[in-house]
Amino acid sequence: MTQRALHPADLADDGRGSFGFYQVLPSDRPRLSADWPTINLRALGGRLSETDFEDYNESDLDALSLALLASAADGLPTEIDWQRLATGLSLLYANQLRPGGQRPRRMAAARANFYLRDCLDLERSEDAGLVDERRFDRPFVWDWQPLPEGELVVDSSEKNFSFPETGGGAASVRLGLPTQMDSVGNKRFSISSCYSDGWYEWTMGEVPIFHTHHRPVVLAFVFDSEQFGLDRDGIVWRFGDGKEVATIDIETVWRARIIGETLYVSDWGEPGVLTVIDAHTWRSRKVSCGPALLTNDVCRLGSRYYIICKMQGRVFSFDEDMNPLDSRMSFGKGRGRLYDPITIRPHQGNLCVLSWLTGALATVKPF
Repeated sequence: MTQRALHPADLADDGRGSFGFYQVLPSDRPRLSADWPTINLRALGGRLSETDFEDYNESDLDALSLALLASAADGLPTEIDWQRLATGLSLLYANQLRPGGQRPRRMAAARANFYLRDCLDLERSEDAGLVDERRFDRPFVWDWQPLPEGELVVDSSEKNFSFPETGGGAASVRLGLPTQMDSVGNKRFSISSCYSDGWYEWTMGEVPIFHTHHRPVVLAFVFDSEQFGLDRDGIVWRFGDGKEVATIDIETVWRARIIGETLYVSDWGEPGVLTVIDAHTWRSRKVSCGPALLTNDVCRLGSRYYIICKMQGRVFSFDEDMNPLDSRMSFGKGRGRLYDPITIRPHQGNLCVLSWLTGALATVKPF
């Protein structure tokens, strides 16, 4: 069957929805329509690479995406600092997440960044440290948790929480708009969200329980035998009496994990930084993420921390003092490549990395 040609309108008229806006990458080598515009990539890329990211306009971002799709087979002109431009596009995306930001401009920046990262990584190794990879039967999977009985999955489908049943097999139900899961006890997990108010609690063999809250609860967690919540506004409160124990200096909480006695909180609008909270004192501080720009998740394995960057499609390793050490993986859709990596978890001595836009779950050796 002849591949349908991709038209410029296919990129412009999709309503800027995340489920369709980022489907095509230059490495897909799509067949382009006869009316595809001829854009001088060297001139456009050179101008943008020397321009402050805050001055990128939406029409230039869309033109860059069109030009990158047309030039995948030819490669990028070598005299341009494409890495600087990619960083600028990532920073613009973060900037437009802040109050007053514009969604169309933000999504245009993200797509141009993804297209450029895809072109930059075409020659990088796809399987550096790759042990295995599996693909879920649907993309847009937010989190994954292995259990002896099966696995927990939260995704973007109608029944968006899947879980094992005690008699065998699996079931699924809808639980708001879940974006992550965390253990809160023996075979007991929180299902939380950066989008929908409240959170859910699931225990093996029982029906999920909804806990009300006036804002999205990004992380529900247990510390020192007490249960707490962290909402999208940066408020930490204790369950039971509802007492607020901390207000974090952060604009928006998008992702958060507790590792040992420390909370690691990511605001995508504050690139290159994690907010770290000591659960004993509830004092917070800002920590540099080094080369990672937008942190989607963090975990610890052995004496090292690992961070995945939403915009770069990379896993970065850090020592115990959060000094950067190394990086692995490449950007894209192919085997061993990461496309908007959303979750990283240690499992059986390896790292498991989940990509939101492809549903690929890569198992990687620690490094």
